[in-house]
Amino acid sequence: MYRTIAVPLDGSPFSERALPMAASLAHTAKAGVVLIRAVSVTPVSGEDKAEAEHKAISSAGAYLDAIAQRLAKQGVEAKCAVPSAHARQGIVLEATARHADLVVMCTHGRSGLGRWIFGSVAEAVLAHSPVPVLLVHPTGRLSALLWRRALPPSWCRWTARCSPRPLWRTR
Repeated sequence: MYRTIAVPLDGSPFSERALPMAASLAHTAKAGVVLIRAVSVTPVSGEDKAEAEHKAISSAGAYLDAIAQRLAKQGVEAKCAVPSAHARQGIVLEATARHADLVVMCTHGRSGLGRWIFGSVAEAVLAHSPVPVLLVHPTGRLSALLWRRALPPSWCRWTARCSPRPLWRTR
């Protein structure tokens, strides 16, 4: 079934709402988790780009290590990855490099002007990921949109209990 589940995080409480779903899936499937936090640095004037990037990567690594320790207490093995890239590219490349079978991530739930200005990382990952992507709504409810292939029927019954209106799409 699933051996590796990628979980992109951006440091916000919203992104962490995908962790319970990912941990539950990983525990059930006896899969490992790869926590991903992409880092893209634009240094402030007068700041060295390499130094700024090093600080950002160190900070992201410490954040992911703390999350990995929380998952370990739940019996889920987690590894950390901090690619130096924009979020969409970093998530897709790292999930591919780590041979992830599934990406579980939270949407920020933006719409309208906010989505137009900031874009949607979840939508971009959904469009470019070579593996299924399971999106969790910011409320913590499942808002499953899967590309490429749907979950097996046994998982569909499990996810139906998590959300009153699961939506499945495949390419």
